[in-house]
Amino acid sequence: MDKSCEDNAVIFDMDGVLVNSMWAHCVSWLPIAEMLGISITKDEVMSFSGSTPRRIINDLVQPRLSYQLEEDKIQEIEEIKEGAYRDALFGRKPFPVMEGVIPLIESLHEHGIAMAVGSSSLKEGVDHVIELMQIGQYMGCSVNGEDVMNDGTKVRSKPAPDIFLLAAQRLGREPQNCLVIEDAKVGVEAAKTAGMKCLAFCSDGHTEDQYKGGKYEADAIIYPPFDDNALQLILKLLKTPS
Repeated sequence: MDKSCEDNAVIFDMDGVLVNSMWAHCVSWLPIAEMLGISITKDEVMSFSGSTPRRIINDLVQPRLSYQLEEDKIQEIEEIKEGAYRDALFGRKPFPVMEGVIPLIESLHEHGIAMAVGSSSLKEGVDHVIELMQIGQYMGCSVNGEDVMNDGTKVRSKPAPDIFLLAAQRLGREPQNCLVIEDAKVGVEAAKTAGMKCLAFCSDGHTEDQYKGGKYEADAIIYPPFDDNALQLILKLLKTPS
C-alpha cells in the first residue's frame, strides 16, 4: 500500500469509462423516436453524453414535438428508454467491459486508493454493471442519478457537481484529493466544478477537442485502452497539489 495515496480517491464514470456502452444509449432512443414520429441521430445523442434521460427528453425530444409532454408520458419514455438500453447492453456477449479497466482498478486498490462509481444512470443499471464486472469489493460506494444528497434533495444531473461531491462524502475524502475519470464533456465540467482533478477518457464517439479550452478543462487526456501509462498518470495527478 502506498501511504502517500491513502487520503486520495478515484471516482469512475460508468458509461464510456467502465463499460463500452454509448452505442447502447444511442440505439435505446430509436424506439422513442419511432413512437413519437421524430428523428434522433447518434451524434445528437452523443452530444448529451453523461446526461440523464430526462434532460435528453427536455432538451432534444420536446422541442421537436408540437405538443407538451405530460409527466406520465415523460415517465413512460424514461422507462422505455431504460428498458431498451438494458436489453442492448446486458444482452451483449461478452459483456463490453472497457479494456484494461479491471486491472487498473485492482492496481489502484493495491496502492490503497479509495474508489467509487459516479454515474447519472439509474440505480438498477449501475448496480448491475458493478455486479457483472465483479468490482463491488473495490468500490467504497456508488452514486447514481436517482440518489439523494445529505440534505434530502435529489442529485442534479451532470454538469452539476452533486454526484461527485456525494461520492467524495461517502468515501470520506476531500474533493481536492479526488480524481474523476470521465468521457463526457458535462462530466468533466461536473468534476472541475466539484473542485476535483479530472482525467478525460476519450472513448468511442468523443474527440480530444471536447476536453480542451474554456473554463472547464480536463487535467489530462488519455485514449483506450487503460494501461500502465494510465495508472502512472493517475498516480501523478493525485500527488500533484491542486
